[in-house]
Amino acid sequence: MEMTLAWAELLRLLPQAVGGGFHRVGDAFVQGDAERGWRLRVTRLPGPRLGALELERLRLEWGFNGFSALEQEAFLARFRLHFHKGGG
Repeated sequence: MEMTLAWAELLRLLPQAVGGGFHRVGDAFVQGDAERGWRLRVTRLPGPRLGALELERLRLEWGFNGFSALEQEAFLARFRLHFHKGGG
């Protein structure tokens, strides 16, 4: 998934979006153990330009261990809800 989002905003919203309890390992955020957990790898991408303004863009790659398909869907739905921006 790709998001037009500032790195600082990701760090601010991530604890609420995933329920906390994670740690950072290099370019990834990790929660859990080999039995059950998730890993979020974040890569910074070139952002779109709007005149002189360049927006930040991130690629998020999720990995899950021990989650059913329904649990993964629910987890990602919660995540998206916390990052959802209302439009006009």
